[in-house]
Amino acid sequence: MMLFRLAIAQRDETNIMVQGDSVNKEIIMKLFLIIISSIFILGCGSSTYFDNAPGEGKIAFFNYNYEKVWAAAISAVDELQLELKTQDRDQGKIIALSTSPESAGDNVEIIISKVGEVSATVEVIFILENKRRTETVDWSDIIIKKIRKILQ
Repeated sequence: MMLFRLAIAQRDETNIMVQGDSVNKEIIMKLFLIIISSIFILGCGSSTYFDNAPGEGKIAFFNYNYEKVWAAAISAVDELQLELKTQDRDQGKIIALSTSPESAGDNVEIIISKVGEVSATVEVIFILENKRRTETVDWSDIIIKKIRKILQ
């Protein structure tokens, strides 16, 4: 009789372990899916990506060659105390971040395109970091005016 009770107890213990393993696997799988989904959603919502595409910002034409306009744009970013994040002269792209209290965190993309040998265009696209903010700095106009002033 004692042997029979041990056999039943051992079988019940094995059964509980098997059920516990499947429950643990389910919980781990659900947590894994939640974590992966969260990473995907947060990655897609990042403000460092520009929602606007080239052609959607403010564009200005300059009667100066590409190199002079590029140098003026880099100087403008520096003089306006924007934080330079990336610059790629070959692609004509500059990305900067505003640190001013009125627009802290706003991303600014400056796209410079060569138009012939002696002229270039500058397009400025900016993204509000806080879309709920009602007042902000219009970096497009400010940067274009600063580049014009530097080139004069």
